[in-house]
Amino acid sequence: MALHPPERSARVALARAFEAAVNAHDLAAIEALVSPAYIEHQGMAEPMVGSEAVRGTFEALYAAFPDYRIDLEDVIVDGDRIAMRATQRGTQSGPLGPMPATGRSMEVLTIDIVRVEDGQFAEHWGLGDIETMARQLGWTDGA
Repeated sequence: MALHPPERSARVALARAFEAAVNAHDLAAIEALVSPAYIEHQGMAEPMVGSEAVRGTFEALYAAFPDYRIDLEDVIVDGDRIAMRATQRGTQSGPLGPMPATGRSMEVLTIDIVRVEDGQFAEHWGLGDIETMARQLGWTDGA
């Protein structure tokens, strides 16, 4: 599906607005960029539905990594999809799920694909380098 330049630019701007909101730790801005009917497919047997799922994810990340940030390295738009290659960074000073704080830093690559509907993220599929993150944070042997 070919997009006209304004549509493509709007989707790139949406991705950059999400990056800025995440890096500002602005939960209200993050929620505003995500559809109330948002579907999260990453890392679970059953998808999570609703913008509250996104808020909960970032609340947990910010509590565990107060300096958490993402840096979008590439943003590729194709039709109603945005593919993003990003680097996540942070120092774990609080627990994340069952993993206690380690005081160690992580820097990992993620690949995310989102479907856009009505100017908001409507659906997300993503892969992160969890093995590298676990090793950097000392969650596994070989740290």
